[in-house]
Amino acid sequence: MIVAGQLKFDKNGRVLVTEAAPVSPPGSLTPVDKDGNACFENNLNPPFFNDEIGYGLDGRLCVQTSPPVRGRLEKGLRIEETAPIQSYWNGLPFTADGRLAVTKVGTPSQSSGFDTGFDTGYGS
Repeated sequence: MIVAGQLKFDKNGRVLVTEAAPVSPPGSLTPVDKDGNACFENNLNPPFFNDEIGYGLDGRLCVQTSPPVRGRLEKGLRIEETAPIQSYWNGLPFTADGRLAVTKVGTPSQSSGFDTGFDTGYGS
């Protein structure tokens, strides 16, 4: 189960997510980065499942953007960035068609050079 109390939300109530690697302990059901954003990867074939939610090898949530299959999270949690929030379940925001309402935040830059010493090292 993803624990809403361990996540960060934007001003509109959407879950902040990133493709960064999680820093949460291995096996954490709510993988977060150093800033507390939920960590995800686009993966339609998760190698691990817990409570019908797929997880990647490094512990990130496996997600996809297609509409959910009625009542099932098969092949990854569905996410949506633009549709309005319709309801909340266990503190998590969902759209009318059952996707988790999210806002993607910057992912770590692939640069490892001089420029990262003067900024946060995140791309836009």
